[in-house]
This record gives sequence, C-alpha cells and structure tokens, in this order.
Amino acid sequence: MLVRNFIIICSTLHQHMTAQEIRNSLYILLKSILQFTQTLIQLVFAVTSFYFYQLNMESLFQLSSMVI
Repeated sequence: MLVRNFIIICSTLHQHMTAQEIRNSLYILLKSILQFTQTLIQLVFAVTSFYFYQLNMESLFQLSSMVI
C-alpha cells in the first residue's frame, strides 16, 4: 500500500496539481508510512513476545526438572 501510494503521487506530480491536491497526496502518503511503521512495530513486538515466551517455557522446564 505504501509503495502504491508513493507511485500514484509520483505519477501525478508531472500533471498540474493544485496545492490542495498536493496536500491531500502527501497526507495519504504520510498516513501510509505511519500504518507501515505501526505494522512493523507490531511485528517486532510479536516476535519479541514469542521469543521471551519460549525462553520462559525453557526456564520453567529446566526448573521443574531440577526440582524433580
């Protein structure tokens, strides 16, 4: 979506655009960048959470084997 919006803006720049159209295009591009960043942050958080969950499970198994 981010790349698509960027291509649309670049392809329309050679046309005569009003200031309002340029502002709207930049707003859409900024919104796409923010959505992409949010998705990236969520992905990093999910991977990190999974890693720590797995680490905790391994620690619990090691602890339980020591107790038994």
